Order: sequence, then C-alpha cells, then structure tokens
Amino acid sequence: MEKVYLITAKDSKIGYGDSLKIGGAFSTEELAYDYAIWASDHNFIDNNWEVTKMTVDDPRSNREYEDYPLAYYEE
Repeated sequence: MEKVYLITAKDSKIGYGDSLKIGGAFSTEELAYDYAIWASDHNFIDNNWEVTKMTVDDPRSNREYEDYPLAYYEE
C-alpha cells in the first residue's frame, strides 16, 4: 500500500475551541517535514504542527488509524 505524510496543525483563525488545519499531504516524510518547517517559519501553519504517516485508501491497515489526528466540532 502507498503511504502519504499528512501535515496537521491548529487553525489559528478559529477564536474558540479546538480546530485542525491540514497543511499538506506529501509522498515522502522528508518533503513533509521540510515543508512544515518552512510553512511554520512563514506563518502559513501554526508552530505546533504534526506529520502523520497514513496509508492511501485503507486507514485500517496495521491499526494505524489509532494514531491519526482527530478533530471534532461541538456547539
């Protein structure tokens, strides 16, 4: 299965509650980290970002879905 590397960070435009912003999806871990560092230095994403390795089309493989970033909305 093919892997992708997803960059997630807090969305600083949300004034209340928690949020999750996707900074990008990359084919290699190195590209993801390089972009995340650059994007946080230029204020495109929050400094508290995370890179998550994901399987394309099958989040159930190897139980890796347990480590995926989660976000929800509640009023």
